Amino acid sequence: MKKEEYIQKWLDNTLSEQEFKEFRKTDDYKNLVKLDRHLQAFRAPEYKEESEYSYLQEQLKEAPKQRQIRFNPWNSIYKVAATLLLVLLSAYLYYNYTAEDVKSTYTAEHSNFLLPDSSKVWLNAVSEVSYDAKNWKEERTLLLKGEAFFDVEKGIQFDVRTKNGNVKVLGTEFNVLARNDIFEVSCYEGSVKVSFGDDIKVLKPGDIFKAQKSNYQLIHKSLSTTPSWMNQISSFSSIPYQYVLEEFERQYDVTIDTKDINKKTLFSGSFSHDDINLALKSITEPLHLSFVIKGKKVIINRD
Repeated sequence: MKKEEYIQKWLDNTLSEQEFKEFRKTDDYKNLVKLDRHLQAFRAPEYKEESEYSYLQEQLKEAPKQRQIRFNPWNSIYKVAATLLLVLLSAYLYYNYTAEDVKSTYTAEHSNFLLPDSSKVWLNAVSEVSYDAKNWKEERTLLLKGEAFFDVEKGIQFDVRTKNGNVKVLGTEFNVLARNDIFEVSCYEGSVKVSFGDDIKVLKPGDIFKAQKSNYQLIHKSLSTTPSWMNQISSFSSIPYQYVLEEFERQYDVTIDTKDINKKTLFSGSFSHDDINLALKSITEPLHLSFVIKGKKVIINRD
């Protein structure tokens, strides 16, 4: 479907569930949502025909019988001016809010890019980073959905904000994971300040902050120079199996169906991103499970 057709169907509210899922991945959807949100304040209140008609009748009863109606050209001019102002304001809002830089990845995709200060960012699959490039010198703040590794150039405070928690640094290397109710920050170099609810923790190299829902723990372990996902391997330590399956779907662009499996079971292990059969064996055999691949669908059963 063409871009224009997606937009028109979105405006008409006639997108199917699958079409809407695809449209949400596009920049056009993000821009339209932002524009619509900011134009809400300029929309006229709902017109109620019956109440307006009753009010008009009362006014006519009270009005003088020979009241003379005069045409005021300025009323039309004001209406035209107001319309033009709204159009210009809409264009201004659209330009300013779409000027925000958004970098994202799809399933089975990784990417990397430079921020305006030459700080480096690597994005894991199905992740998104948004930031204001125009004001980056004054405020190094970005929003993260998903998982990313950062190599930050020294300078003013660098903030990574997620729905689960926030990270503040000056210059360092660290990884942030924020998916669903999981929030994890790993420090590879320098120091990192993590905000989680009312708690603040400072991480040093090798420190890992792990949180799920309202519970968290701070652990220390020997880390490699970069997180495993940057080397095409997803690793897990005592994580609910449900999360492992979701990450597998992101890395291989497949849908997984399970039967008679406790997805709350904790899993420790890893899978590679370059061999789906080997990867499935890695996450099923330790739990005595079997799998069948049918195109873009994987079925996992208990043996």
